Amino acid sequence: MRLHILFATVAAVVAASSASANLLGDPGFEATPLSGQQLATYYAGQTFGGAWTVAGGEVTVVPTTYTEGSGPPIVFNAHSGNNWLDLTGLGNAGPADGIHQDVATVAGRRYDLSFYVGNADTDGNEAAFYADPSTVNLSINGGAYTPFTNADITENSENWRFFTTSFIASGPSTRIAFFNGTPSTDNAGGIDDISLTGGVPEPASWLLLVAGFGAVGLIGRRQHRTVAA
Repeated sequence: MRLHILFATVAAVVAASSASANLLGDPGFEATPLSGQQLATYYAGQTFGGAWTVAGGEVTVVPTTYTEGSGPPIVFNAHSGNNWLDLTGLGNAGPADGIHQDVATVAGRRYDLSFYVGNADTDGNEAAFYADPSTVNLSINGGAYTPFTNADITENSENWRFFTTSFIASGPSTRIAFFNGTPSTDNAGGIDDISLTGGVPEPASWLLLVAGFGAVGLIGRRQHRTVAA
């Protein structure tokens, strides 16, 4: 009996700790090796990074070393690491461009999703191509778009703004999709460092966990008294 309670308690602790792990593959688009002025463009139906599938037209993985123009040049820096993803692709074909990834979920449990939206801006000779705010549209399981817009500016580079949201899973698999929402007059709509965590048990499960710890402690105290007697 005591061992059964202990094993159940340990299992609950392991499940709780695993809820903090990122459930997405290639969350920062680092699986594509790039350097210098290299770009990697992927088209509708293609899978890249071993995780993401392209919807619509095209998307482009951009390294933090990539630059354009002069006077001064604009530096397309990632939020972190080497790469980020441009949802506008090579020329902003419109709102159909995007990516999606299916992840295993537990129906009825809450999941937390966070990511960074990048907005490129320059006062150099490329200024006309990066004049508008950047918007990323999020869709869960094919649902309506929720827009996340970054209008912040860091001159001659990519500015990154953090966003977070949550949802309740409706089944054993959930599709996380991001689409281009940046106006067609702007040629960069960035996303980077996506994180999906959760699957947190309901409050009743946490009460069971606490009760399990209490039971183990109580059994230990009783056993100690028996030995002492």
